[in-house]
Amino acid sequence: MIAYRGGLPVLEESEEPDAHWLDPRSQGDALDPLTAFWQLLRARDGDDLCRLDTVYFDGERRIRLTTSEDSRATDRVVCNGRYIREGGFSRKALKEGRTFPFELTYAPAASGHWQVSRIDAKTLRGRVLLIRR
Repeated sequence: MIAYRGGLPVLEESEEPDAHWLDPRSQGDALDPLTAFWQLLRARDGDDLCRLDTVYFDGERRIRLTTSEDSRATDRVVCNGRYIREGGFSRKALKEGRTFPFELTYAPAASGHWQVSRIDAKTLRGRVLLIRR
């Protein structure tokens, strides 16, 4: 479990750390995973789409999420995203990959904002497709 004290993550419950894990005290600029995913999935204004660049720390590893615009139509906007392993990963994990692409598709919401309607990602274990219903 991660708690934040004075802006720094503190591991309150954890296994014995592996040598490649990052020191939580060096991660004061990183979000927790839930806040990072909220940043990724929250409803946005039309001019705020595809401008995400955030870092999160899960207690062991540092991950960057970025998005940039791919295409825009009246009824949708597609953003290219990247999940980037920045630190705390084993050599084996880094050999499997450092950067993993994904796409976010936004659709207009009744509130006048845009909301994520679909996420399409390629993972080490295959394709993941999430569709908002």
